[in-house]
Amino acid sequence: MAAWEDPAGQLFIAVPFIGPLVETYQSPIQKGKPERGGVAVLKVTADWKLAPVWTFGDIDQGDEAVYANGVLFVNGAGED
Repeated sequence: MAAWEDPAGQLFIAVPFIGPLVETYQSPIQKGKPERGGVAVLKVTADWKLAPVWTFGDIDQGDEAVYANGVLFVNGAGED
């Protein structure tokens, strides 16, 4: 999991996951259809709730996320 704050002070969290998304999860921006895993980025609202921002897949078993210098890196374990 990775967390960062943008220049406007908005806090974000990136959460890698394994497997497909549940049907009820909706994200405003969704790149790809994750079947084996991916990463979901959520923003922390003023009342400390998590709101989906975007989702990326298909990463083969999303494992670790690191945010550095404005770039989000996500590792895919790819192990069965």
